[in-house]
Amino acid sequence: MDYRDKFMMNAGILILAYAYAVSGYPYAGLLCGVFSVMLAILTHSMRRMLRNMPLISAGTLIQSTLIFVSFPLSERYVLVLLAFCNTAVSVLWMESSLKAIRPGMRYILWAYPVFLMLASLLPQSAMCWFSGEVRERTSAIVLVSLIFLPLILAYIRKQERMISVGMKRRRDYNFLDYDRMARKTVCEKQ
Repeated sequence: MDYRDKFMMNAGILILAYAYAVSGYPYAGLLCGVFSVMLAILTHSMRRMLRNMPLISAGTLIQSTLIFVSFPLSERYVLVLLAFCNTAVSVLWMESSLKAIRPGMRYILWAYPVFLMLASLLPQSAMCWFSGEVRERTSAIVLVSLIFLPLILAYIRKQERMISVGMKRRRDYNFLDYDRMARKTVCEKQ
């Protein structure tokens, strides 16, 4: 199993964890979430997890405010723990190469707008079929955002870092090339 398959499996287990939690099986959801974090730690390292802990806790804090506003008390704590798991997995996987995560991110970037449109356009009676209970439209939209946005935002952050590093390398290379050319001209004149 290569990194692409592990990334897709991790993302699938996280989606399954949210599905269990929303369907009324919080312990199964927590078990899937913890398993997903453990798989991400085994794939990368505990040191990377600890190094990125401020970013993970900030993302979890932002998500927890959305959860406490949008969901009933019985689901809040499970969803906050799943938000931590989702953020940790997202940040850890963005430490991998683009080659490993790009195929999976294509599916995620495609699925997010589809599920967002379904959550906003389907009637509430259809929401009962998806989640097992009647939900408000705003909580369904927040749930879809909680599932997909940590991965998408971490991927955008990774792309931004790659672009800035590429620009810095290009700038440094141009300066080195200019210095080399200037040195060559000075040496030829002497």
